[in-house]
Amino acid sequence: MVRTMVSLMQRYGRYVRLMVMSTLLIGLLVGSGYAALTNEDCFKCHKEVNLAAGGLQGEARSLFIDQERFKQTLHGQKLVCMDCHEGSDNKTHLRAGYPKVNCLACHSELEGLYPYKAKERIKEKGLKIPEKKLMSDAYLQGAHGKAWVAGKENAPNCYDCHTIHYPLGAKNPASTVHRQNLKKTCSRCHKERQVTGLLSRMATFRVQAHRKADQRFTFTKEACVDCHQGDAAHGEKELTKAPCQKCHEKKIQKAGLMFGSFHLFPDHDKQFGVWSMRNLYGFVVAGIITLLALWGLYAGLRKIAAYYQKEENQ
Repeated sequence: MVRTMVSLMQRYGRYVRLMVMSTLLIGLLVGSGYAALTNEDCFKCHKEVNLAAGGLQGEARSLFIDQERFKQTLHGQKLVCMDCHEGSDNKTHLRAGYPKVNCLACHSELEGLYPYKAKERIKEKGLKIPEKKLMSDAYLQGAHGKAWVAGKENAPNCYDCHTIHYPLGAKNPASTVHRQNLKKTCSRCHKERQVTGLLSRMATFRVQAHRKADQRFTFTKEACVDCHQGDAAHGEKELTKAPCQKCHEKKIQKAGLMFGSFHLFPDHDKQFGVWSMRNLYGFVVAGIITLLALWGLYAGLRKIAAYYQKEENQ
């Protein structure tokens, strides 16, 4: 019996030792944190363009992430996926995904937001978020912040404006919050505020016409934050150099229709005067264009009639 056991150990002993050593090595790696998923591990799946999953409402949600585009962002250069997607577990990931990340966990002084240890990881990396990128209480007092605090359905989150995986600075032309891209970004949620139709387009000519009185600023209806400073941004009241509030602020000007509260789409009940002026303006301009078109048609028909009359007389 003893000889048999010795013979077996001599024959299979190296395999047993190899299994024991492998088990110990894996244990050490997991225990020391080196077994954590890397970005390359995540992109093995998320580089697939057709990768998708069902959302809570039954919609198809794309899970594709453009790795090269992601690397162009500060997040892609400084962080790894697991810094935000804390507590990842491959055993449940394919079935349950990861909890929704809240950007305010890092970009504010609020505590208890997922990912819970994000600030600790950032500190360990020697990174510090600039003061101007930290959201203060002013953000929570704005329309977007109040909706988020109240837990309203479809309340905006940071990545609804800044995108989930490709956030860029507002001065970058490729950023979704760059001035030239704000109309498209804001219209994702505020579709009812899009300028459509002949009367709406005519009424908005007044915005560009402001430049006649103030040459220092380029007035445009495309840059929503020029007027919606505070609510549309992070609570800052002086986010841009737009002088709109100098005239369209009730505390400063109380001249009623001309310098009262203004909006391209005024409320009929709350701003009846502005609503009337906007529609009157549109109808007047439309009427003038219609009259000019009819006059042109009439003049053209008269010339045609005169031509044929002249031909008959000859």
